[in-house]
Amino acid sequence: MPPPLSFVHPQTHSPLARTEGGYRDAATGDFFPDQGGVTVGRDRRDGVPSFVPASLAGHMDEERSGILNWVKTLLRKSPGLYLFLIWLISPVCFTGISAKRFLKRCKPEALMLNIGSGVHKPHPDILNVDIFYYKGVDIVANGEQLPFATGSVDAVVCESLLEHVPRPERIVAEMFRVLRPDL
Repeated sequence: MPPPLSFVHPQTHSPLARTEGGYRDAATGDFFPDQGGVTVGRDRRDGVPSFVPASLAGHMDEERSGILNWVKTLLRKSPGLYLFLIWLISPVCFTGISAKRFLKRCKPEALMLNIGSGVHKPHPDILNVDIFYYKGVDIVANGEQLPFATGSVDAVVCESLLEHVPRPERIVAEMFRVLRPDL
């Protein structure tokens, strides 16, 4: 099992404290609300942590616009069907080691991230990180500003994300920032 998580501000990298319904930066006062929380009877079940800044709201709306993206969003509500269809019609050309095979090499206590995960979870202990909240996403965050301390992550996989973003070099730089340097 991976170690307990502690989050940092995605831009300043200062520590965040858990509060009711999300995380707060004591220095700036910035609040990052959970997404997808539900109330069952009198019990509140928290959703997943969300660290996407409000400044990206327009981009996120644009990403979800159009009939094709509407269909993809609808299909992601059924992860098994979505993954099957992607496997069936995807033009992705695989060259190298699969994420599943790579992650099997990690120690059981390793903190592993799947950046731009969508609904795909290649390992039971991996944390799925995506800019959108879907079933199976553990942390909602922008890949350019990850909410993890520098050098705190043991392994990162990133399948089918970099070709969809305008500045892939920033996401790669963030992956290197959060990875432990002694690996």
